Amino acid sequence: MRDLDEIKHAIKVKRKAKEMINAGWEFLAPAWRGVQDSASYPAFRYYYASFHDELYSHAIPRLLAFYVKEEPVDRSKEWLRGVKFTPMNRLDRLVDYEKSDVSRLPKQIYIVRVTGDSVRLYSVFHTGCSRGGSDYCVLSIGGAPINPESLQVVGFSDRFAAPGTEGASSVAACEEAFGQCRRLRTHNLTVPWLSYYICYEDGEYQTEDKCDPAYVSSPPSDEEFAANRKRKGITSLPDTIYLLDHYQESRHWSRKSLDDLFEEPRKRGPKEMINAGWEFLAPAWRGVQDSAAYPAFRYYYASFYDVLYSYGNANPRLLAFYVKEEPVERSQEWLRGVKFTSMKRLDKLVGDYTYDLRCLPKQIYIVRVTSEGIRVYPVFHTRYCQLNVFGLYYTAPSDAINPEALHPVLLNTRGYIPCAEDVPSAVSEEALEQSRRLKKLGLHLEWLSYRTSKEGGRYAVESD
Repeated sequence: MRDLDEIKHAIKVKRKAKEMINAGWEFLAPAWRGVQDSASYPAFRYYYASFHDELYSHAIPRLLAFYVKEEPVDRSKEWLRGVKFTPMNRLDRLVDYEKSDVSRLPKQIYIVRVTGDSVRLYSVFHTGCSRGGSDYCVLSIGGAPINPESLQVVGFSDRFAAPGTEGASSVAACEEAFGQCRRLRTHNLTVPWLSYYICYEDGEYQTEDKCDPAYVSSPPSDEEFAANRKRKGITSLPDTIYLLDHYQESRHWSRKSLDDLFEEPRKRGPKEMINAGWEFLAPAWRGVQDSAAYPAFRYYYASFYDVLYSYGNANPRLLAFYVKEEPVERSQEWLRGVKFTSMKRLDKLVGDYTYDLRCLPKQIYIVRVTSEGIRVYPVFHTRYCQLNVFGLYYTAPSDAINPEALHPVLLNTRGYIPCAEDVPSAVSEEALEQSRRLKKLGLHLEWLSYRTSKEGGRYAVESD
């Protein structure tokens, strides 16, 4: 018979399994200057589920949005103790999310927000609902709005109709709507399953402005990173590690056809990668100083062929290592005393931390052993690159002239002009030259686009 502690633990686990992963209140104050400023946008949202809940709890992502136009009234703690509150689950059952019908909700709703010693009463004058999901999405309003949460939406019937033309709203109305969406995006207060249009560019309405770094998702803070590491219980590597690139003992990347790879005699288990290992990019550069802004080494964990012919985690991926100091010569005696870290361990570590490269050691040394000698390269920057069925994941923007550079020259959505206005033409030409050099020597990555020329005002992928 199970003891009391086991029974309590089983009940606790069962209750947690039915709870939402992410639900509750969200106050949108950071996006607005005050209640009057946000009268046409929700001041509060209550989420009943998130995208993660859809995957792990079989719950449909949905929310209620509450609109407030009057300034809140301050109340006392004594008043608070005498109020009878309605649970949010009761409101959830009164809403028909498929039809966006909130008519069964009470005529007057008050939200009491308690922070510290402050008790504030907000009067709601309008309520909206929204539902997301992998195969379904509905808005409380119809059409294709620029600002989907606004009470007076500014929309367009044709995605290609420019503001002020037939099928679109006026230029002034569109600019105001763009500004509201940008403000929500800047404060990271957008709803994941709604589309917020923030500009009209290259002949259509855009939800992303890749020229503006404000809309590039930022990594977790150091405090959040440390908390995630502690919660997951992941052990890290020492602050300093050594990686071995040995011309006889280490695996090396082969730029050969699939037939050539299969014809080569190899002792390979069925779960190992067909093509993986080190690649030294020395042929592309005159020396380490010349390649400081580009990777000197890459380590591939899989290739396109592995997706088709290997088992397990075969998504094409790599770690790129950047070096700016000249290597140091070492002896055989020194080599025998070094403890090397396996590349598989680095791969697992990066995967466990969801590709946040702050998990890597502070100092990485690559020891390259060839018939010419033993050279130690200090790494000052590392980058991760992966291609899978969902598209490209890369730690730097891929829509650039030189996608592997530490400081890439970013292009606008259609690849016509650099995003930064102060990019000199000489810098763009240098970026084109670097890409041409990589492609000429066959050292480019198959899943990245390297601009190599400028034709008709547009930076093109192929050169003459």
